Amino acid sequence: MPDAVHLVGVKLTGDEAYAVLVDLEATILSTRRTTLTDKDPAAVCAVIAGMVAQFATQGTAIRAIGISFGGHSSNRIDVTATYLGWREVPLATLVEQATSLPCVVDNDVIALTEAQHWFGSGRGHERFAVLTIGAGIGYALVVHDRILRSRDTMEGVFGHFIIDPSGPPCPDGHRGCAASYLRSDSVTAAVSVGLRRGVGYEEALDLSEGGNPIARMVTDEAGRALGRLVAGIAELALTDRVILSGEGIRLARVAEPAVHAGLAQSRPLRAEPVVIDIQEIDFHEWARGAAVIAMQRFVIGDD
Repeated sequence: MPDAVHLVGVKLTGDEAYAVLVDLEATILSTRRTTLTDKDPAAVCAVIAGMVAQFATQGTAIRAIGISFGGHSSNRIDVTATYLGWREVPLATLVEQATSLPCVVDNDVIALTEAQHWFGSGRGHERFAVLTIGAGIGYALVVHDRILRSRDTMEGVFGHFIIDPSGPPCPDGHRGCAASYLRSDSVTAAVSVGLRRGVGYEEALDLSEGGNPIARMVTDEAGRALGRLVAGIAELALTDRVILSGEGIRLARVAEPAVHAGLAQSRPLRAEPVVIDIQEIDFHEWARGAAVIAMQRFVIGDD
């Protein structure tokens, strides 16, 4: 029965922790959200343990905990996350000691992809890609019903895939890479320069939807870049399904005609059509992915 076992999934950002309680069908039963006022590993561990305790007060027996983050994990135990200032932090061990529950940690894009594969729009598809945009660019690939794991996936290397060698530079010095067009700070920087004032990401998208010529130019250019990136994924990974997600994915809606134009310009006419599946989700859905990782590790035993 789905409610026979419950798991907790946690998504860590640079400022907050998002937690969900799920059943064996990964249905979200309850959610929590806590600000990280202290990024010391012990303090973050205490926050996670507190949220787990809140779920437990509902009379729920919790089997295990999964934690996802933007960074690299060694053997799904030690965490290296630059945005938290962590290097080889034994987070899973710390959480296990604080909660007396088994814990696994993993990269957030991998966790999100597993959730899409098992319970989301990737279910029933033995080959598909997931591309996320926002503060960074994430990429994962499922082939023959299994996710391909690579340290490069965890490190966000795909964000520097070159789209246009004459394009704008990214902070790492690459010209025309995916990050230079699609990261949220790239969009806001370009709009801010054009308007001669600072704007936030959502404001930039609002301005574009409202017809502001500067914002529309920037988002359309980003949309075309996104379409070309999808075409590259389809051709290199030999997949006809790409799931788009991430906290910045609203861009794909705002610039959707440009996305399809970029795809059409880069995709041979004789090639199979590519399904672009835009999934607008919040960080609790990312936390759900972490719960799926815990389910695979501790309930199903799929390691």
